[in-house]
Amino acid sequence: MKNGQIDGFVTAGSFPAPNVIEAAAGGSIALLSLDDDQVEKTGRSRQVIPAGTYPGVDADTVTTSLPVFAFATSAMSDDTAYLLTKTFWEEKAELSGESRWWKAVDPELLGEGEVKLHPGALRYYEEAGVSVPDDLK
Repeated sequence: MKNGQIDGFVTAGSFPAPNVIEAAAGGSIALLSLDDDQVEKTGRSRQVIPAGTYPGVDADTVTTSLPVFAFATSAMSDDTAYLLTKTFWEEKAELSGESRWWKAVDPELLGEGEVKLHPGALRYYEEAGVSVPDDLK
């Protein structure tokens, strides 16, 4: 985009995405929203990139979620999985201060997973009052 060889691109990642920030720094950008039918066709959950995330983009942009998970084997102890999960969520605010894309990580996205949660992680979510879909238990 900087040297005029392309007019647009598709990217997948958490926002604000470094490659989109770089494109915005080199000129004006526009993000394209999906309508509800388009989101449904992807099989993913609707997610909104808030207005102001990128310079010059003054409206919310509807897109889809891109789930990212950490996996452990069943050999990990329940206590270790519990502590890792708890520590992550307790430190998420600090992570968000250092890398803004962490702000988009939300427990509601657990439903995007298609594997059972480790019993230790599940214990943390239950104690924290986070709703976990039955198929992940």
